[in-house]
This record gives sequence, structure tokens and C-alpha cells, in this order.
Amino acid sequence: ASEERPGLLQLWHISVPGGDVSRVTNDLSDYAAPSVTSGKTVVAAVQINQNSNIWSVAANENGFPGKQLTFANGGHNGRWGVSRADNGNIVYTSHATGNSELRVVSSDGSVDRQVTDGIGICVFPSFSRDGRYIVFNLEKDSESGIWRIDPDGKDLTFLTRGTLPTFSPDSQRVFYYINRVVWYIPVEGGEPVRIQLPERDLATAPVVSPDSTMIAANYLVG
Repeated sequence: ASEERPGLLQLWHISVPGGDVSRVTNDLSDYAAPSVTSGKTVVAAVQINQNSNIWSVAANENGFPGKQLTFANGGHNGRWGVSRADNGNIVYTSHATGNSELRVVSSDGSVDRQVTDGIGICVFPSFSRDGRYIVFNLEKDSESGIWRIDPDGKDLTFLTRGTLPTFSPDSQRVFYYINRVVWYIPVEGGEPVRIQLPERDLATAPVVSPDSTMIAANYLVG
């Protein structure tokens, strides 16, 4: 059997008929298509090694090749989210520890530090434009919600249930969705506000325009 979680697809063994579960692999590779020999002594599987890193590229036709900022081998950097503040700092997900954590790298790559450490599965980070806060999805104790943290890893604060958080351009509100309905909540916490849509219409993955006058989202007309 195999288990998929953000970043890694690992192999597990389930006994039959007892149902006892034990882990076979525990590394930074992905595994696919497992099979067992007739003697039940050898497992064959496809091992998949992927590298992804963070690059900085100018937003014009002369941007490439850009500058590589991280150099992890097998860390899956940015696989589950990357976001930039106006000061150039970039928050991204990393699996270098075997868990999905958040890291922040400076605009020139000279500083690359870990933000979270073993608090749960951290994905979909969004950096406030003023560089003050990071919001992200945190899965812990089989529950998922939106949390806020300082870039130095301090002041971890629960905000609300939901997924795919993103900041408003003024860094004061966090937009997100839950049950295919878009909401926002003040960055300091408070009562969530629902974005009104026509009855039966649904929306996910909101993104706020730079002037804060419009929201783009995956939209399903009811």
C-alpha cells in the first residue's frame, strides 16, 4: 500500500487479515506501483526523486534565466506554495525534514531560515505585502485550519477554518474559502465576513486584485 500526503508518497505494509500497519519507507523520495514477489519477501516499486527550488525572475521579457535562491536536493521546495512580500523575502514550503514546513529566503538567497518546526503539515503560505505576517493552512491532529505566524516563527495564532488563504493588498484581511464559499477575516482575527454571490453559485481559491476592487476565483455557476 502507499500513503500520499503533501510532498511524499511512501510505502506501507498492511497485514491480512489482521490489518496491522507498518511503514516500509521513510525518506524524501516518492514511490509508485508497488508489487510483492510470490514468496512475499521482496517488494518492487518505482522510486521517484524530484528536485524543486525557488528562483527569482524579473517580471518582464528579459527576466530569464533569473537567480536561483535555494539549492535543496529532494526538498521539494515550493511544491505546496510560495509567496513574496514587498521587501523581497519569500516564504515557501519545504520537505527537507520529511514534513511539510515553512521556510523564508531573502531576495538574494543569502538568508534561508526555517519558520515552522514540527507543528503539523504546513501548506499554501501567503506573505503579507508589508512582510509582517504569514498565513497558511496547518493540518494537525487530523484537523485543518488557517493560521498566522510571524516570519521569525513566533506568535503562532489560529484564525479560522478554511483553505487557500491569501492576503489583501493592504495586508489587513485574509481571504479564503470553505465549502466552496469565499470569506475574509481581519488579519488580527475576528468575525469572518462572507463574500456575497448569487444564490447557488460557488467559488474557490480567491485572489484579490492589486487595487482591492475585484476578486478572481474558480467560479461555478449554480
